[in-house]
Amino acid sequence: MAKVITTELQHSGASGANITLDSSKNVTCENNLQVDGNVTVTGTLPADKLTGNLPAISGASLTNLPSGGKGKNLFINGAMAVDQRREGASEDFASSYVWVVDRFFAQEEGTQNRITVQQVDVAADTDPWNAGFRKAGKITNGDQNDGPVAAAGVHLHYKFEAQDIAQSGWDYTSASSYVTFSFWIKSSVAMDIPYYFRSRDGSARMYSTSTGSLSANTWTKVTKTIPGDTGGLQIDNNNDRGLELLLAPYYGTNGTASGSTLNAWKAWSSSSRWEDVATTWWDEDDATLEFTGFKLEVGNSATDFDFKTYGDELLKCLRYFYKTSATGAAWKRFYHGRAHDSNTARFMMDAPVPFRTVPSATYSGNFQTDGGTYTSNPAVEALTSDNRQLCFTTGNSGSGWSQNDALAYMASDDTSASISFSAEL
Repeated sequence: MAKVITTELQHSGASGANITLDSSKNVTCENNLQVDGNVTVTGTLPADKLTGNLPAISGASLTNLPSGGKGKNLFINGAMAVDQRREGASEDFASSYVWVVDRFFAQEEGTQNRITVQQVDVAADTDPWNAGFRKAGKITNGDQNDGPVAAAGVHLHYKFEAQDIAQSGWDYTSASSYVTFSFWIKSSVAMDIPYYFRSRDGSARMYSTSTGSLSANTWTKVTKTIPGDTGGLQIDNNNDRGLELLLAPYYGTNGTASGSTLNAWKAWSSSSRWEDVATTWWDEDDATLEFTGFKLEVGNSATDFDFKTYGDELLKCLRYFYKTSATGAAWKRFYHGRAHDSNTARFMMDAPVPFRTVPSATYSGNFQTDGGTYTSNPAVEALTSDNRQLCFTTGNSGSGWSQNDALAYMASDDTSASISFSAEL
């Protein structure tokens, strides 16, 4: 094979070399380089090698990139902005679980002193603040007995509606189709925090992993790309639970096992979620965990967070929970209706958006009807198939009504009275 050995190529009319070759196999083109065919790059092309003024490039032929440069987020309220239940007030665990913000709840078991949760502000000029996040969720430890405690645990949860995953575009049964999970987290103690995704349909499957080493009191962005599962992952196309995220600053040894499989799909096991979890966070009195920016998107790379307006995010949250309050009006009329008989009244409401399913209703504070008759906790039924128009029925604890009496369900001299409707997963 013929070979030309030279260090320069020069056109006869040029004043100098058009192309220069050096001993390290670098090629320098002094002016324009026109390519009529395809350009193939073997290996990687680092960004720092693309210098100078680059032309606009159409993304029409690029692959594995979400449209607009931001992948659709399968989390709702991932920026922690909506907190209908407490509006930023702290709450401890009066029961086994409590909502941190809309769509995210925390759970505990085996604690000696209660855990508290709260929506908090992201401190200015921190990395997540610079990325646009202004709210975070926070879990604060109590004074616990030093571990390990086999039956104890503190963990954060999020439940995805199954049809949102099924219709996301992720081929969750293919090992060559991916979703990428990303979020910001800060722990007051240095540790590696485990988490997993669990399916709920068919034979339950799980993917267990961890954040990697976190430095104390330092915000860290965690990114994890997860392939589909060829072992039987099932996601039904319905409005029930599909996937569930659980992240645990502590989990007792009843739920862990030495040699537990990580970074791969496996059959669900309540006794082998991860390997044993360090007691670092559990042992530290008043240890804290803050988190924000949750995003799950189809594809094998993380894109910028797709921020939404507060109103748009609230509308998505209302599918699962809706709270209406007196907000300072001591005699606020919430809903109007009629007496069905002497002991039962029915009130109509149109929900802001269709509920996921027929919600349950609870009230907080003092209520009455126009005539001063106090009512019991309402039972709810749907009048339309989309669960948007509802009727709730109450009883009374005072004198009877007359059938078809026009009534209002109202606060009884209580500026903080509220009614909550829950259709959570």
